[in-house]
Amino acid sequence: MTAKSIGWRVWPLALAALIAVAACGGGGSQSSSQNVKIPDKTASGTLQIWGFGDDNVTAKSRLDAFKAAYPNVKIELTPGSLDPQKFLSAVAAGSPPDLVNLNRAKLSTYANRNALTPLDDYFSAAKLDTSQFRSAAMKPLQVNGKTYGVPEFNNVIVAYVNNKALKEAGAQLSDVDFSNWQKLSDLNRKLSKVGPDGKPQRVGIDPKLPEFTPLWVYGNNGKIISDDGKKALLDSKQTIDAVSYAAGLRDGYGGQQAYDAYSQTWDIFGKGNPIAADQIGVTLFEQWWLATIGKVSPNADFSIVPFKARNGKELTYADGNSWAVPKGSKNAGLATAFMKFMTDPDTWVLSAKANVASLQGGVFTGIYTANTKADKRIFDEVYKPSGKASFDDAVKIFQRIQDEAVTLPPSAAGNEVVQDYTDAVRNVLLKRQPADAAMRAGNQKIQAALTNPG
Repeated sequence: MTAKSIGWRVWPLALAALIAVAACGGGGSQSSSQNVKIPDKTASGTLQIWGFGDDNVTAKSRLDAFKAAYPNVKIELTPGSLDPQKFLSAVAAGSPPDLVNLNRAKLSTYANRNALTPLDDYFSAAKLDTSQFRSAAMKPLQVNGKTYGVPEFNNVIVAYVNNKALKEAGAQLSDVDFSNWQKLSDLNRKLSKVGPDGKPQRVGIDPKLPEFTPLWVYGNNGKIISDDGKKALLDSKQTIDAVSYAAGLRDGYGGQQAYDAYSQTWDIFGKGNPIAADQIGVTLFEQWWLATIGKVSPNADFSIVPFKARNGKELTYADGNSWAVPKGSKNAGLATAFMKFMTDPDTWVLSAKANVASLQGGVFTGIYTANTKADKRIFDEVYKPSGKASFDDAVKIFQRIQDEAVTLPPSAAGNEVVQDYTDAVRNVLLKRQPADAAMRAGNQKIQAALTNPG
């Protein structure tokens, strides 16, 4: 595979590191269930963790709990998204961090290049029961019959509806129907506002492309790649039609460039978020935004509507980060103990209580983890309805759709798959290519990456 001028493939050093890692042979730690050791809470040492920070209550509360339980272990964090070049170079040089936190849709890329340690023996030694994790969260972490990660959150996608805008347009909540494209287009026209200068004053329906391309594709009975992760399917009629339709929604409020400029003014995390500021009518978004709105806009007037496939069935797409142990980690056993502790139901319940204590008048909407046992305890022991219909109804929907999630299958080129469909859809949004041409070009790139991942 040649280096490309997009995404993570832009650096020659990263590509060289990939080749070096692959040349090292077998995947990960040279261990078996007989010689794997998981240290107890008297353990000492240092855990170097990349891709994780403690700048929010959910992370900090769990990290503090681990430090209290393992007082002799020092934690060194490198926050922010995992840097592919830095990570692969460190693995190739034999000096990787002990643990990484990364998007699980991209984990298979590193696993297929022997940059991660298979963890099945470690899970057995640690008595870590992976059946407690949601299947949609585990699927991307299982590559070639081996498990390479522990999932954290299970982020699913729904539609957030600005009730004020809906009423102003004379529409009903039932009109927000993603299974009926004509009805949705009509609603987009009613909700959208464009000024005399051609600039949007309110986005009608935001399809959240290119980020949520897989949801639109799956909703039209299409796929990005085959279930076995070996064949690119971006050029199918179902995929082309889904991208063409969803991208066309942006034309209702001035097109992609106007949207890009307007969306830069949004305060996603603040009191003036796009729902509260009436800057958007309907938007697809992950469930974590509900917690944000609950903290900063507890009196916001909105509704949550599940996405529906063209066949009328509710559908969502699941994503989230996972823990993984790099090949050559010097503390794989301690890293496993850390992963188990951070995703244990007791730890999640502790974190939920910490979130409630930090709200100061906001609305607690739960924590949605990849651990089914943890979620049950959070909503049985910690969560209480707020009495605000917008939030309470939303929580019920999120609980209901967790197991309706689809996700991208693991493949030898997880990074490239995401980058290439993103670039292809972006070309459609910016009118550089029609959907059929863009999807065919993207499909060729994805297939090349799947066929020759190294």
